[in-house]
Amino acid sequence: MKVGPAAVEKFQQFNVPGDDSNYHFESFTFASGKLGTAIKANRGTFKAEVLESMHQIKSQETPAGAGADADVSVSAIGNAQGAGFAVVRYYNVVDSATGGSADSLDLAAAIRGDVHMIVNDTAIQLQMYPASGEKINDLADDAAFDIDAFTTVIVGCLVDGVFKAKAI
Repeated sequence: MKVGPAAVEKFQQFNVPGDDSNYHFESFTFASGKLGTAIKANRGTFKAEVLESMHQIKSQETPAGAGADADVSVSAIGNAQGAGFAVVRYYNVVDSATGGSADSLDLAAAIRGDVHMIVNDTAIQLQMYPASGEKINDLADDAAFDIDAFTTVIVGCLVDGVFKAKAI
């Protein structure tokens, strides 16, 4: 999708850390209030979604191919890989967590093109785990990615088995 500069109110672009320097995430807000995200590879965009504005997205159906309706509110339910809240939808807002006992999220198996947005709306740092045997960014297999309090993270899969995550 091509848009002119007048249509975009805010634009952010950032590279994913590590060896995959040919990949980057983009997030942008249209003047109309719509939010967009994209993951790009050196050969062009293969996953891009345009969403409703943040105050409307909670009632919106998830973009095609990204799961079911957006999670309006989820609670982290464990604190270890396989024990946390299963992240399967595009948009997830965590609004309840307890440090040390209910503060983790579990991603499904990483399949190229998958994208998740996770909003940590708590004062607790969350741990997000990949599926067993997989990884997030350049962390070790099965290692948790920390999501700071009151932070939004875009998570995307560019290569099966590996999620790339970036706070925005």
